Amino acid sequence: MTAAPEIPGCLELGQELRKRKIIAAIGHSNAIYQQVLEAVENGYTHVTHMFSGMSGLHRIKAYRVSGVIESTLLIDELTTEIIADGHHLPPSLMKLVLHSKGMDKVCLVTDSMSAAGLGPGNYSLGGLDVVVESDIPDEFEIPTQEKNYVAKLEDRSSFASSVSTMDQLVRNMIKFVDLNVRQAVKLVTYNPAKMQGLDDKIGILTKDKKADITVFDNNINIKLTLVDGKILYKSL
Repeated sequence: MTAAPEIPGCLELGQELRKRKIIAAIGHSNAIYQQVLEAVENGYTHVTHMFSGMSGLHRIKAYRVSGVIESTLLIDELTTEIIADGHHLPPSLMKLVLHSKGMDKVCLVTDSMSAAGLGPGNYSLGGLDVVVESDIPDEFEIPTQEKNYVAKLEDRSSFASSVSTMDQLVRNMIKFVDLNVRQAVKLVTYNPAKMQGLDDKIGILTKDKKADITVFDNNINIKLTLVDGKILYKSL
């Protein structure tokens, strides 16, 4: 569950979630460093989609104040996640997160809306009109990529959500962040399972683990999907 710890009642929420063994995550938050520390003391262990919907360095009466971004990079107890869709974050910021947190504390997340996989066009998200397209400004570190889409508000002032699938995230981390296949796969399997305490789905192929397995080719095209040992998808 994601919450903003600076909101009244959210520290108590963190305590209750910890009692129930539910992961308490900081997100869509304007918290400052001291509030993030307090959140960690009250059960928060994770931070939702790094750089998106969170406070960063700002000034209060000439004094620089750390936000959720800097706090997440600094506090070892916190794990986090990045939307590696090739739009939300440039490679430099994804590399910064990995460099600061290490390969064990970062997960990849799609943050996708219902238009994922449907291609470009006009859609609706929570009553908002959104457009799915691939256009990227020249200043961004990644050029426009065919079939690499993202959802934006109709006026293009903000992202509305992602429309990526998990295989695309793995492909992007290899292509744009220079990870190898093993490293990229770890960020979508082992790390998320460990973060959530899912010991039977820990992202390794060993006895007594859930047989949730994806097989893909050298281009990360999905060839076979098993859930609990049953084949649910097989490429022709």
